[in-house]
Amino acid sequence: MHKDHAETFYILQGSVDFYLDGEWLSAPTGACIDVAPGTLHAAKITEGLDAARMLMVFQPAGFDGFLAELSKMTEADFADEAKMSPLNEKYDIVPLGPVPGAD
Repeated sequence: MHKDHAETFYILQGSVDFYLDGEWLSAPTGACIDVAPGTLHAAKITEGLDAARMLMVFQPAGFDGFLAELSKMTEADFADEAKMSPLNEKYDIVPLGPVPGAD
């Protein structure tokens, strides 16, 4: 969840499953999903990471900085709350635990 920023996902290829405020939905190629601030959400590609592609637009801009920082981290860094907590706060990410029914 994000307190202050919105996201838009446009599915370029394949299908992506989205969890939005308690429900799962499937978004096929050409679908556009808008996620308002405060909306519980997650995305899952079930066919393998190369099976789908999507364009993600974040409003306001700047979320690309989060992805750049993640790309430099190790698995141990991801598990380190002392590293992840300030990063999540900096980029308006509110972790809410495991996604229901994501198995």
